[in-house]
Amino acid sequence: MPVAEPLAPGASTADPALTAVLHVVPLVTARALDAPLHYAAPATAAGGLPIGAVVDAPLGTRTLRGVVVGTGRDATTPAELRPVADTGERVPPDLVALALQIADRYATPAARALALVLPPRTAPSRVLWASAAPTARAGGDRQRAVLAALADGPLPVPALRAAPDVTAEAIRRLVKSGDVLLAEPSAALLGADLVLTRGPQLTEAQQRAVERILAALETPPPERALLLHGVTGSG
Repeated sequence: MPVAEPLAPGASTADPALTAVLHVVPLVTARALDAPLHYAAPATAAGGLPIGAVVDAPLGTRTLRGVVVGTGRDATTPAELRPVADTGERVPPDLVALALQIADRYATPAARALALVLPPRTAPSRVLWASAAPTARAGGDRQRAVLAALADGPLPVPALRAAPDVTAEAIRRLVKSGDVLLAEPSAALLGADLVLTRGPQLTEAQQRAVERILAALETPPPERALLLHGVTGSG
């Protein structure tokens, strides 16, 4: 896949007869659109846009996000090229090159590989923390399990749901009654010296692995390499 277009012999990038051209990969997975399309830089970007610029590119009657993967100049007149709009987002050029190499190596559309290196468009999901109210009272075994799980301090809601005998319905009822409080994590909620004292019980093999890792951290860097054996994603 081309990432730059060379100048014609004797041409100069300062030649006013030459038009700045952006090579843009629209972020669609149709293989028919796998090659970069040529667009003009927006009027607000007199010097053009860099490789890795994320743009809104017109395509037919639609406007699609795309990534600039190359630049060049040719004798195309501005009227023959449609301009893109700069979103202000940027992908480092080395990640653009990596994505194009992945697309070439694994015979996948460039848009699919570029999507892996794009900046996130949504904010990280919020994780609320639960804490027991000072006068919290339980109305049954399930609610008592919730309060027991919170006895040592606040917990992230997903961790609370995973505690023994805790159900989402019991948490909901306690929140509704005001016996359990939900809040964004903060220094006031968590406390500066909060330590989660309870966690999953390690197996004997896991404990040995942890001990070896901790010991390795005390040794010089060349001796720190360790390989963990186990099911991928098992924790």
